[in-house]
Amino acid sequence: MNPPPRFTPGTTAVRRHVRQGEVWTAVPYRVLQDTDDYLVVAGWPSLRGLLSTTLIDTITNGDAADRKHPIRELASGAWELARWSPSPTCPARCGRTRTTTSTPDGWG
Repeated sequence: MNPPPRFTPGTTAVRRHVRQGEVWTAVPYRVLQDTDDYLVVAGWPSLRGLLSTTLIDTITNGDAADRKHPIRELASGAWELARWSPSPTCPARCGRTRTTTSTPDGWG
């Protein structure tokens, strides 16, 4: 069995959430390290991704009551994608990338 291909540090890896073959979110990250055990990536404030429009609305308004709408949309299998980028003025709950020193062992 051949080992999986490695990501070269400095390249872009796109994380996708896919349901029934359809992309629900796609967000690029910069590869920092790729090992046998984990892939270390980082986001940045000006990154641009694709998210469901309902998910963008929920992230933007921060209303806890709206959190169920994207899940219902995902379950239905019908959504629209739009470009999204975290705003520098958006609070942490709006999806800005946070730095962590945790390892996979600490993510459980």
